[in-house]
Amino acid sequence: MKITSLSLTSFRAARGLTLPMHAPRVFIAGLNGSGKTSCREAVRWALRGVCEATDLKGAGAEALIPVDAKDATVSLVLDGIGKVTRTFAEHGGTAFSVEGFTGTSGVQQQALLAKLGTSAAFLDAVMATDVFWKLHHGDAKALVLSLLNVKVQIATWGDGDAKDQPVYATLDE
Repeated sequence: MKITSLSLTSFRAARGLTLPMHAPRVFIAGLNGSGKTSCREAVRWALRGVCEATDLKGAGAEALIPVDAKDATVSLVLDGIGKVTRTFAEHGGTAFSVEGFTGTSGVQQQALLAKLGTSAAFLDAVMATDVFWKLHHGDAKALVLSLLNVKVQIATWGDGDAKDQPVYATLDE
């Protein structure tokens, strides 16, 4: 997944921010309180509907809206997919849409995860360090290897039953 643009409107402290992200790697740096975490949490919220300010079901999203604003909106443009937008209005309504997708917000959310070839748990672990640290060590290793695009192939001897021992392992990129 490559994010080519990130736009925040009245999301946390960001009143209006658009970041083009066309470089192979994008680093966001700034002073404390300048919005670095808001950018990370905006991506997480746009893709998942949860972030640091919400519970795991998205409750508490009203805290994302600045005092003098009526709603919070985050839009991402994903390479090969299009625009993904999530909005939370002060009256409590949440809208989620993916360009070119149809159906309810929930259907579009599941279709987006399928198109990305990932899961909600994977995105949470990548976007939130507290989630990563709670992973079982085997799941954490699998996540890191997946992020590095490393495939592990293990050859065994025997007839394929549980007592077979690995003979060697190779890492393929």
